[in-house]
Amino acid sequence: MKVVLIIQARLTGIRLPGKVLLPITGIPLLKYLLDRISSSETADEIIVAIPDNAENDSLINFCKSINAKYFRGSEYDVLDRFQSASEKYKADIIVRLTADNPFIDRQIVDDVVNDYLANPVDYVGAVPGRNSGLPVGISVEVISADALSKAWAGDISSGYREHVTPYIYKNQDLFTLRYYKVEKDYSNYRITVDTVDDYMLANTLAGYFSNINYSWVEVVKLLEQNPNLLSINSHISQVTV
Repeated sequence: MKVVLIIQARLTGIRLPGKVLLPITGIPLLKYLLDRISSSETADEIIVAIPDNAENDSLINFCKSINAKYFRGSEYDVLDRFQSASEKYKADIIVRLTADNPFIDRQIVDDVVNDYLANPVDYVGAVPGRNSGLPVGISVEVISADALSKAWAGDISSGYREHVTPYIYKNQDLFTLRYYKVEKDYSNYRITVDTVDDYMLANTLAGYFSNINYSWVEVVKLLEQNPNLLSINSHISQVTV
């Protein structure tokens, strides 16, 4: 069973263009995430899935400069981008991450993949909301290659296709799925990078750690100990699908 971890990334986001190359403690955000998950024990390959337009050529050049594997596909039909990448790299299991979540760590990836492997279904989601207890910014989705192909063939909604997995979790009569949950509720914390204020908080939080291999739980504990930091991005609303 080949596990392929696919990180979707682009430079043309609306709220904060170019965010995936903004420095987090001096390290471009995408590389920061790659460094944090590179020691995953369950991922056989890690691929950055990038749009195939000229606006993202510099992101390709960046991946080349750090020897990161990448795949190019449609900017807005991200489901097709994932399906094509999955086929190219012969994935049996796809792990979906997004490049604007720098605090995802190796352990949460492995925990969710192992949860999937212990009882395989079409989809296991460790995502904010849905009573997961996870903060905004910690999202790991594990999808079987068959389920991804089925969604790719059956999903005709452009809105669904841009977000890859809604067709799966909104059609529970067609797919088997479950959600990964953590014991403590951290859902009131926001540690993603979608706006300037999110970026300011992320850079501040990362600066507290001398080693990049800290866990996301340590990040939210840091916020618990320093509640004044929450004001940096507490006014930001999350875009939902």
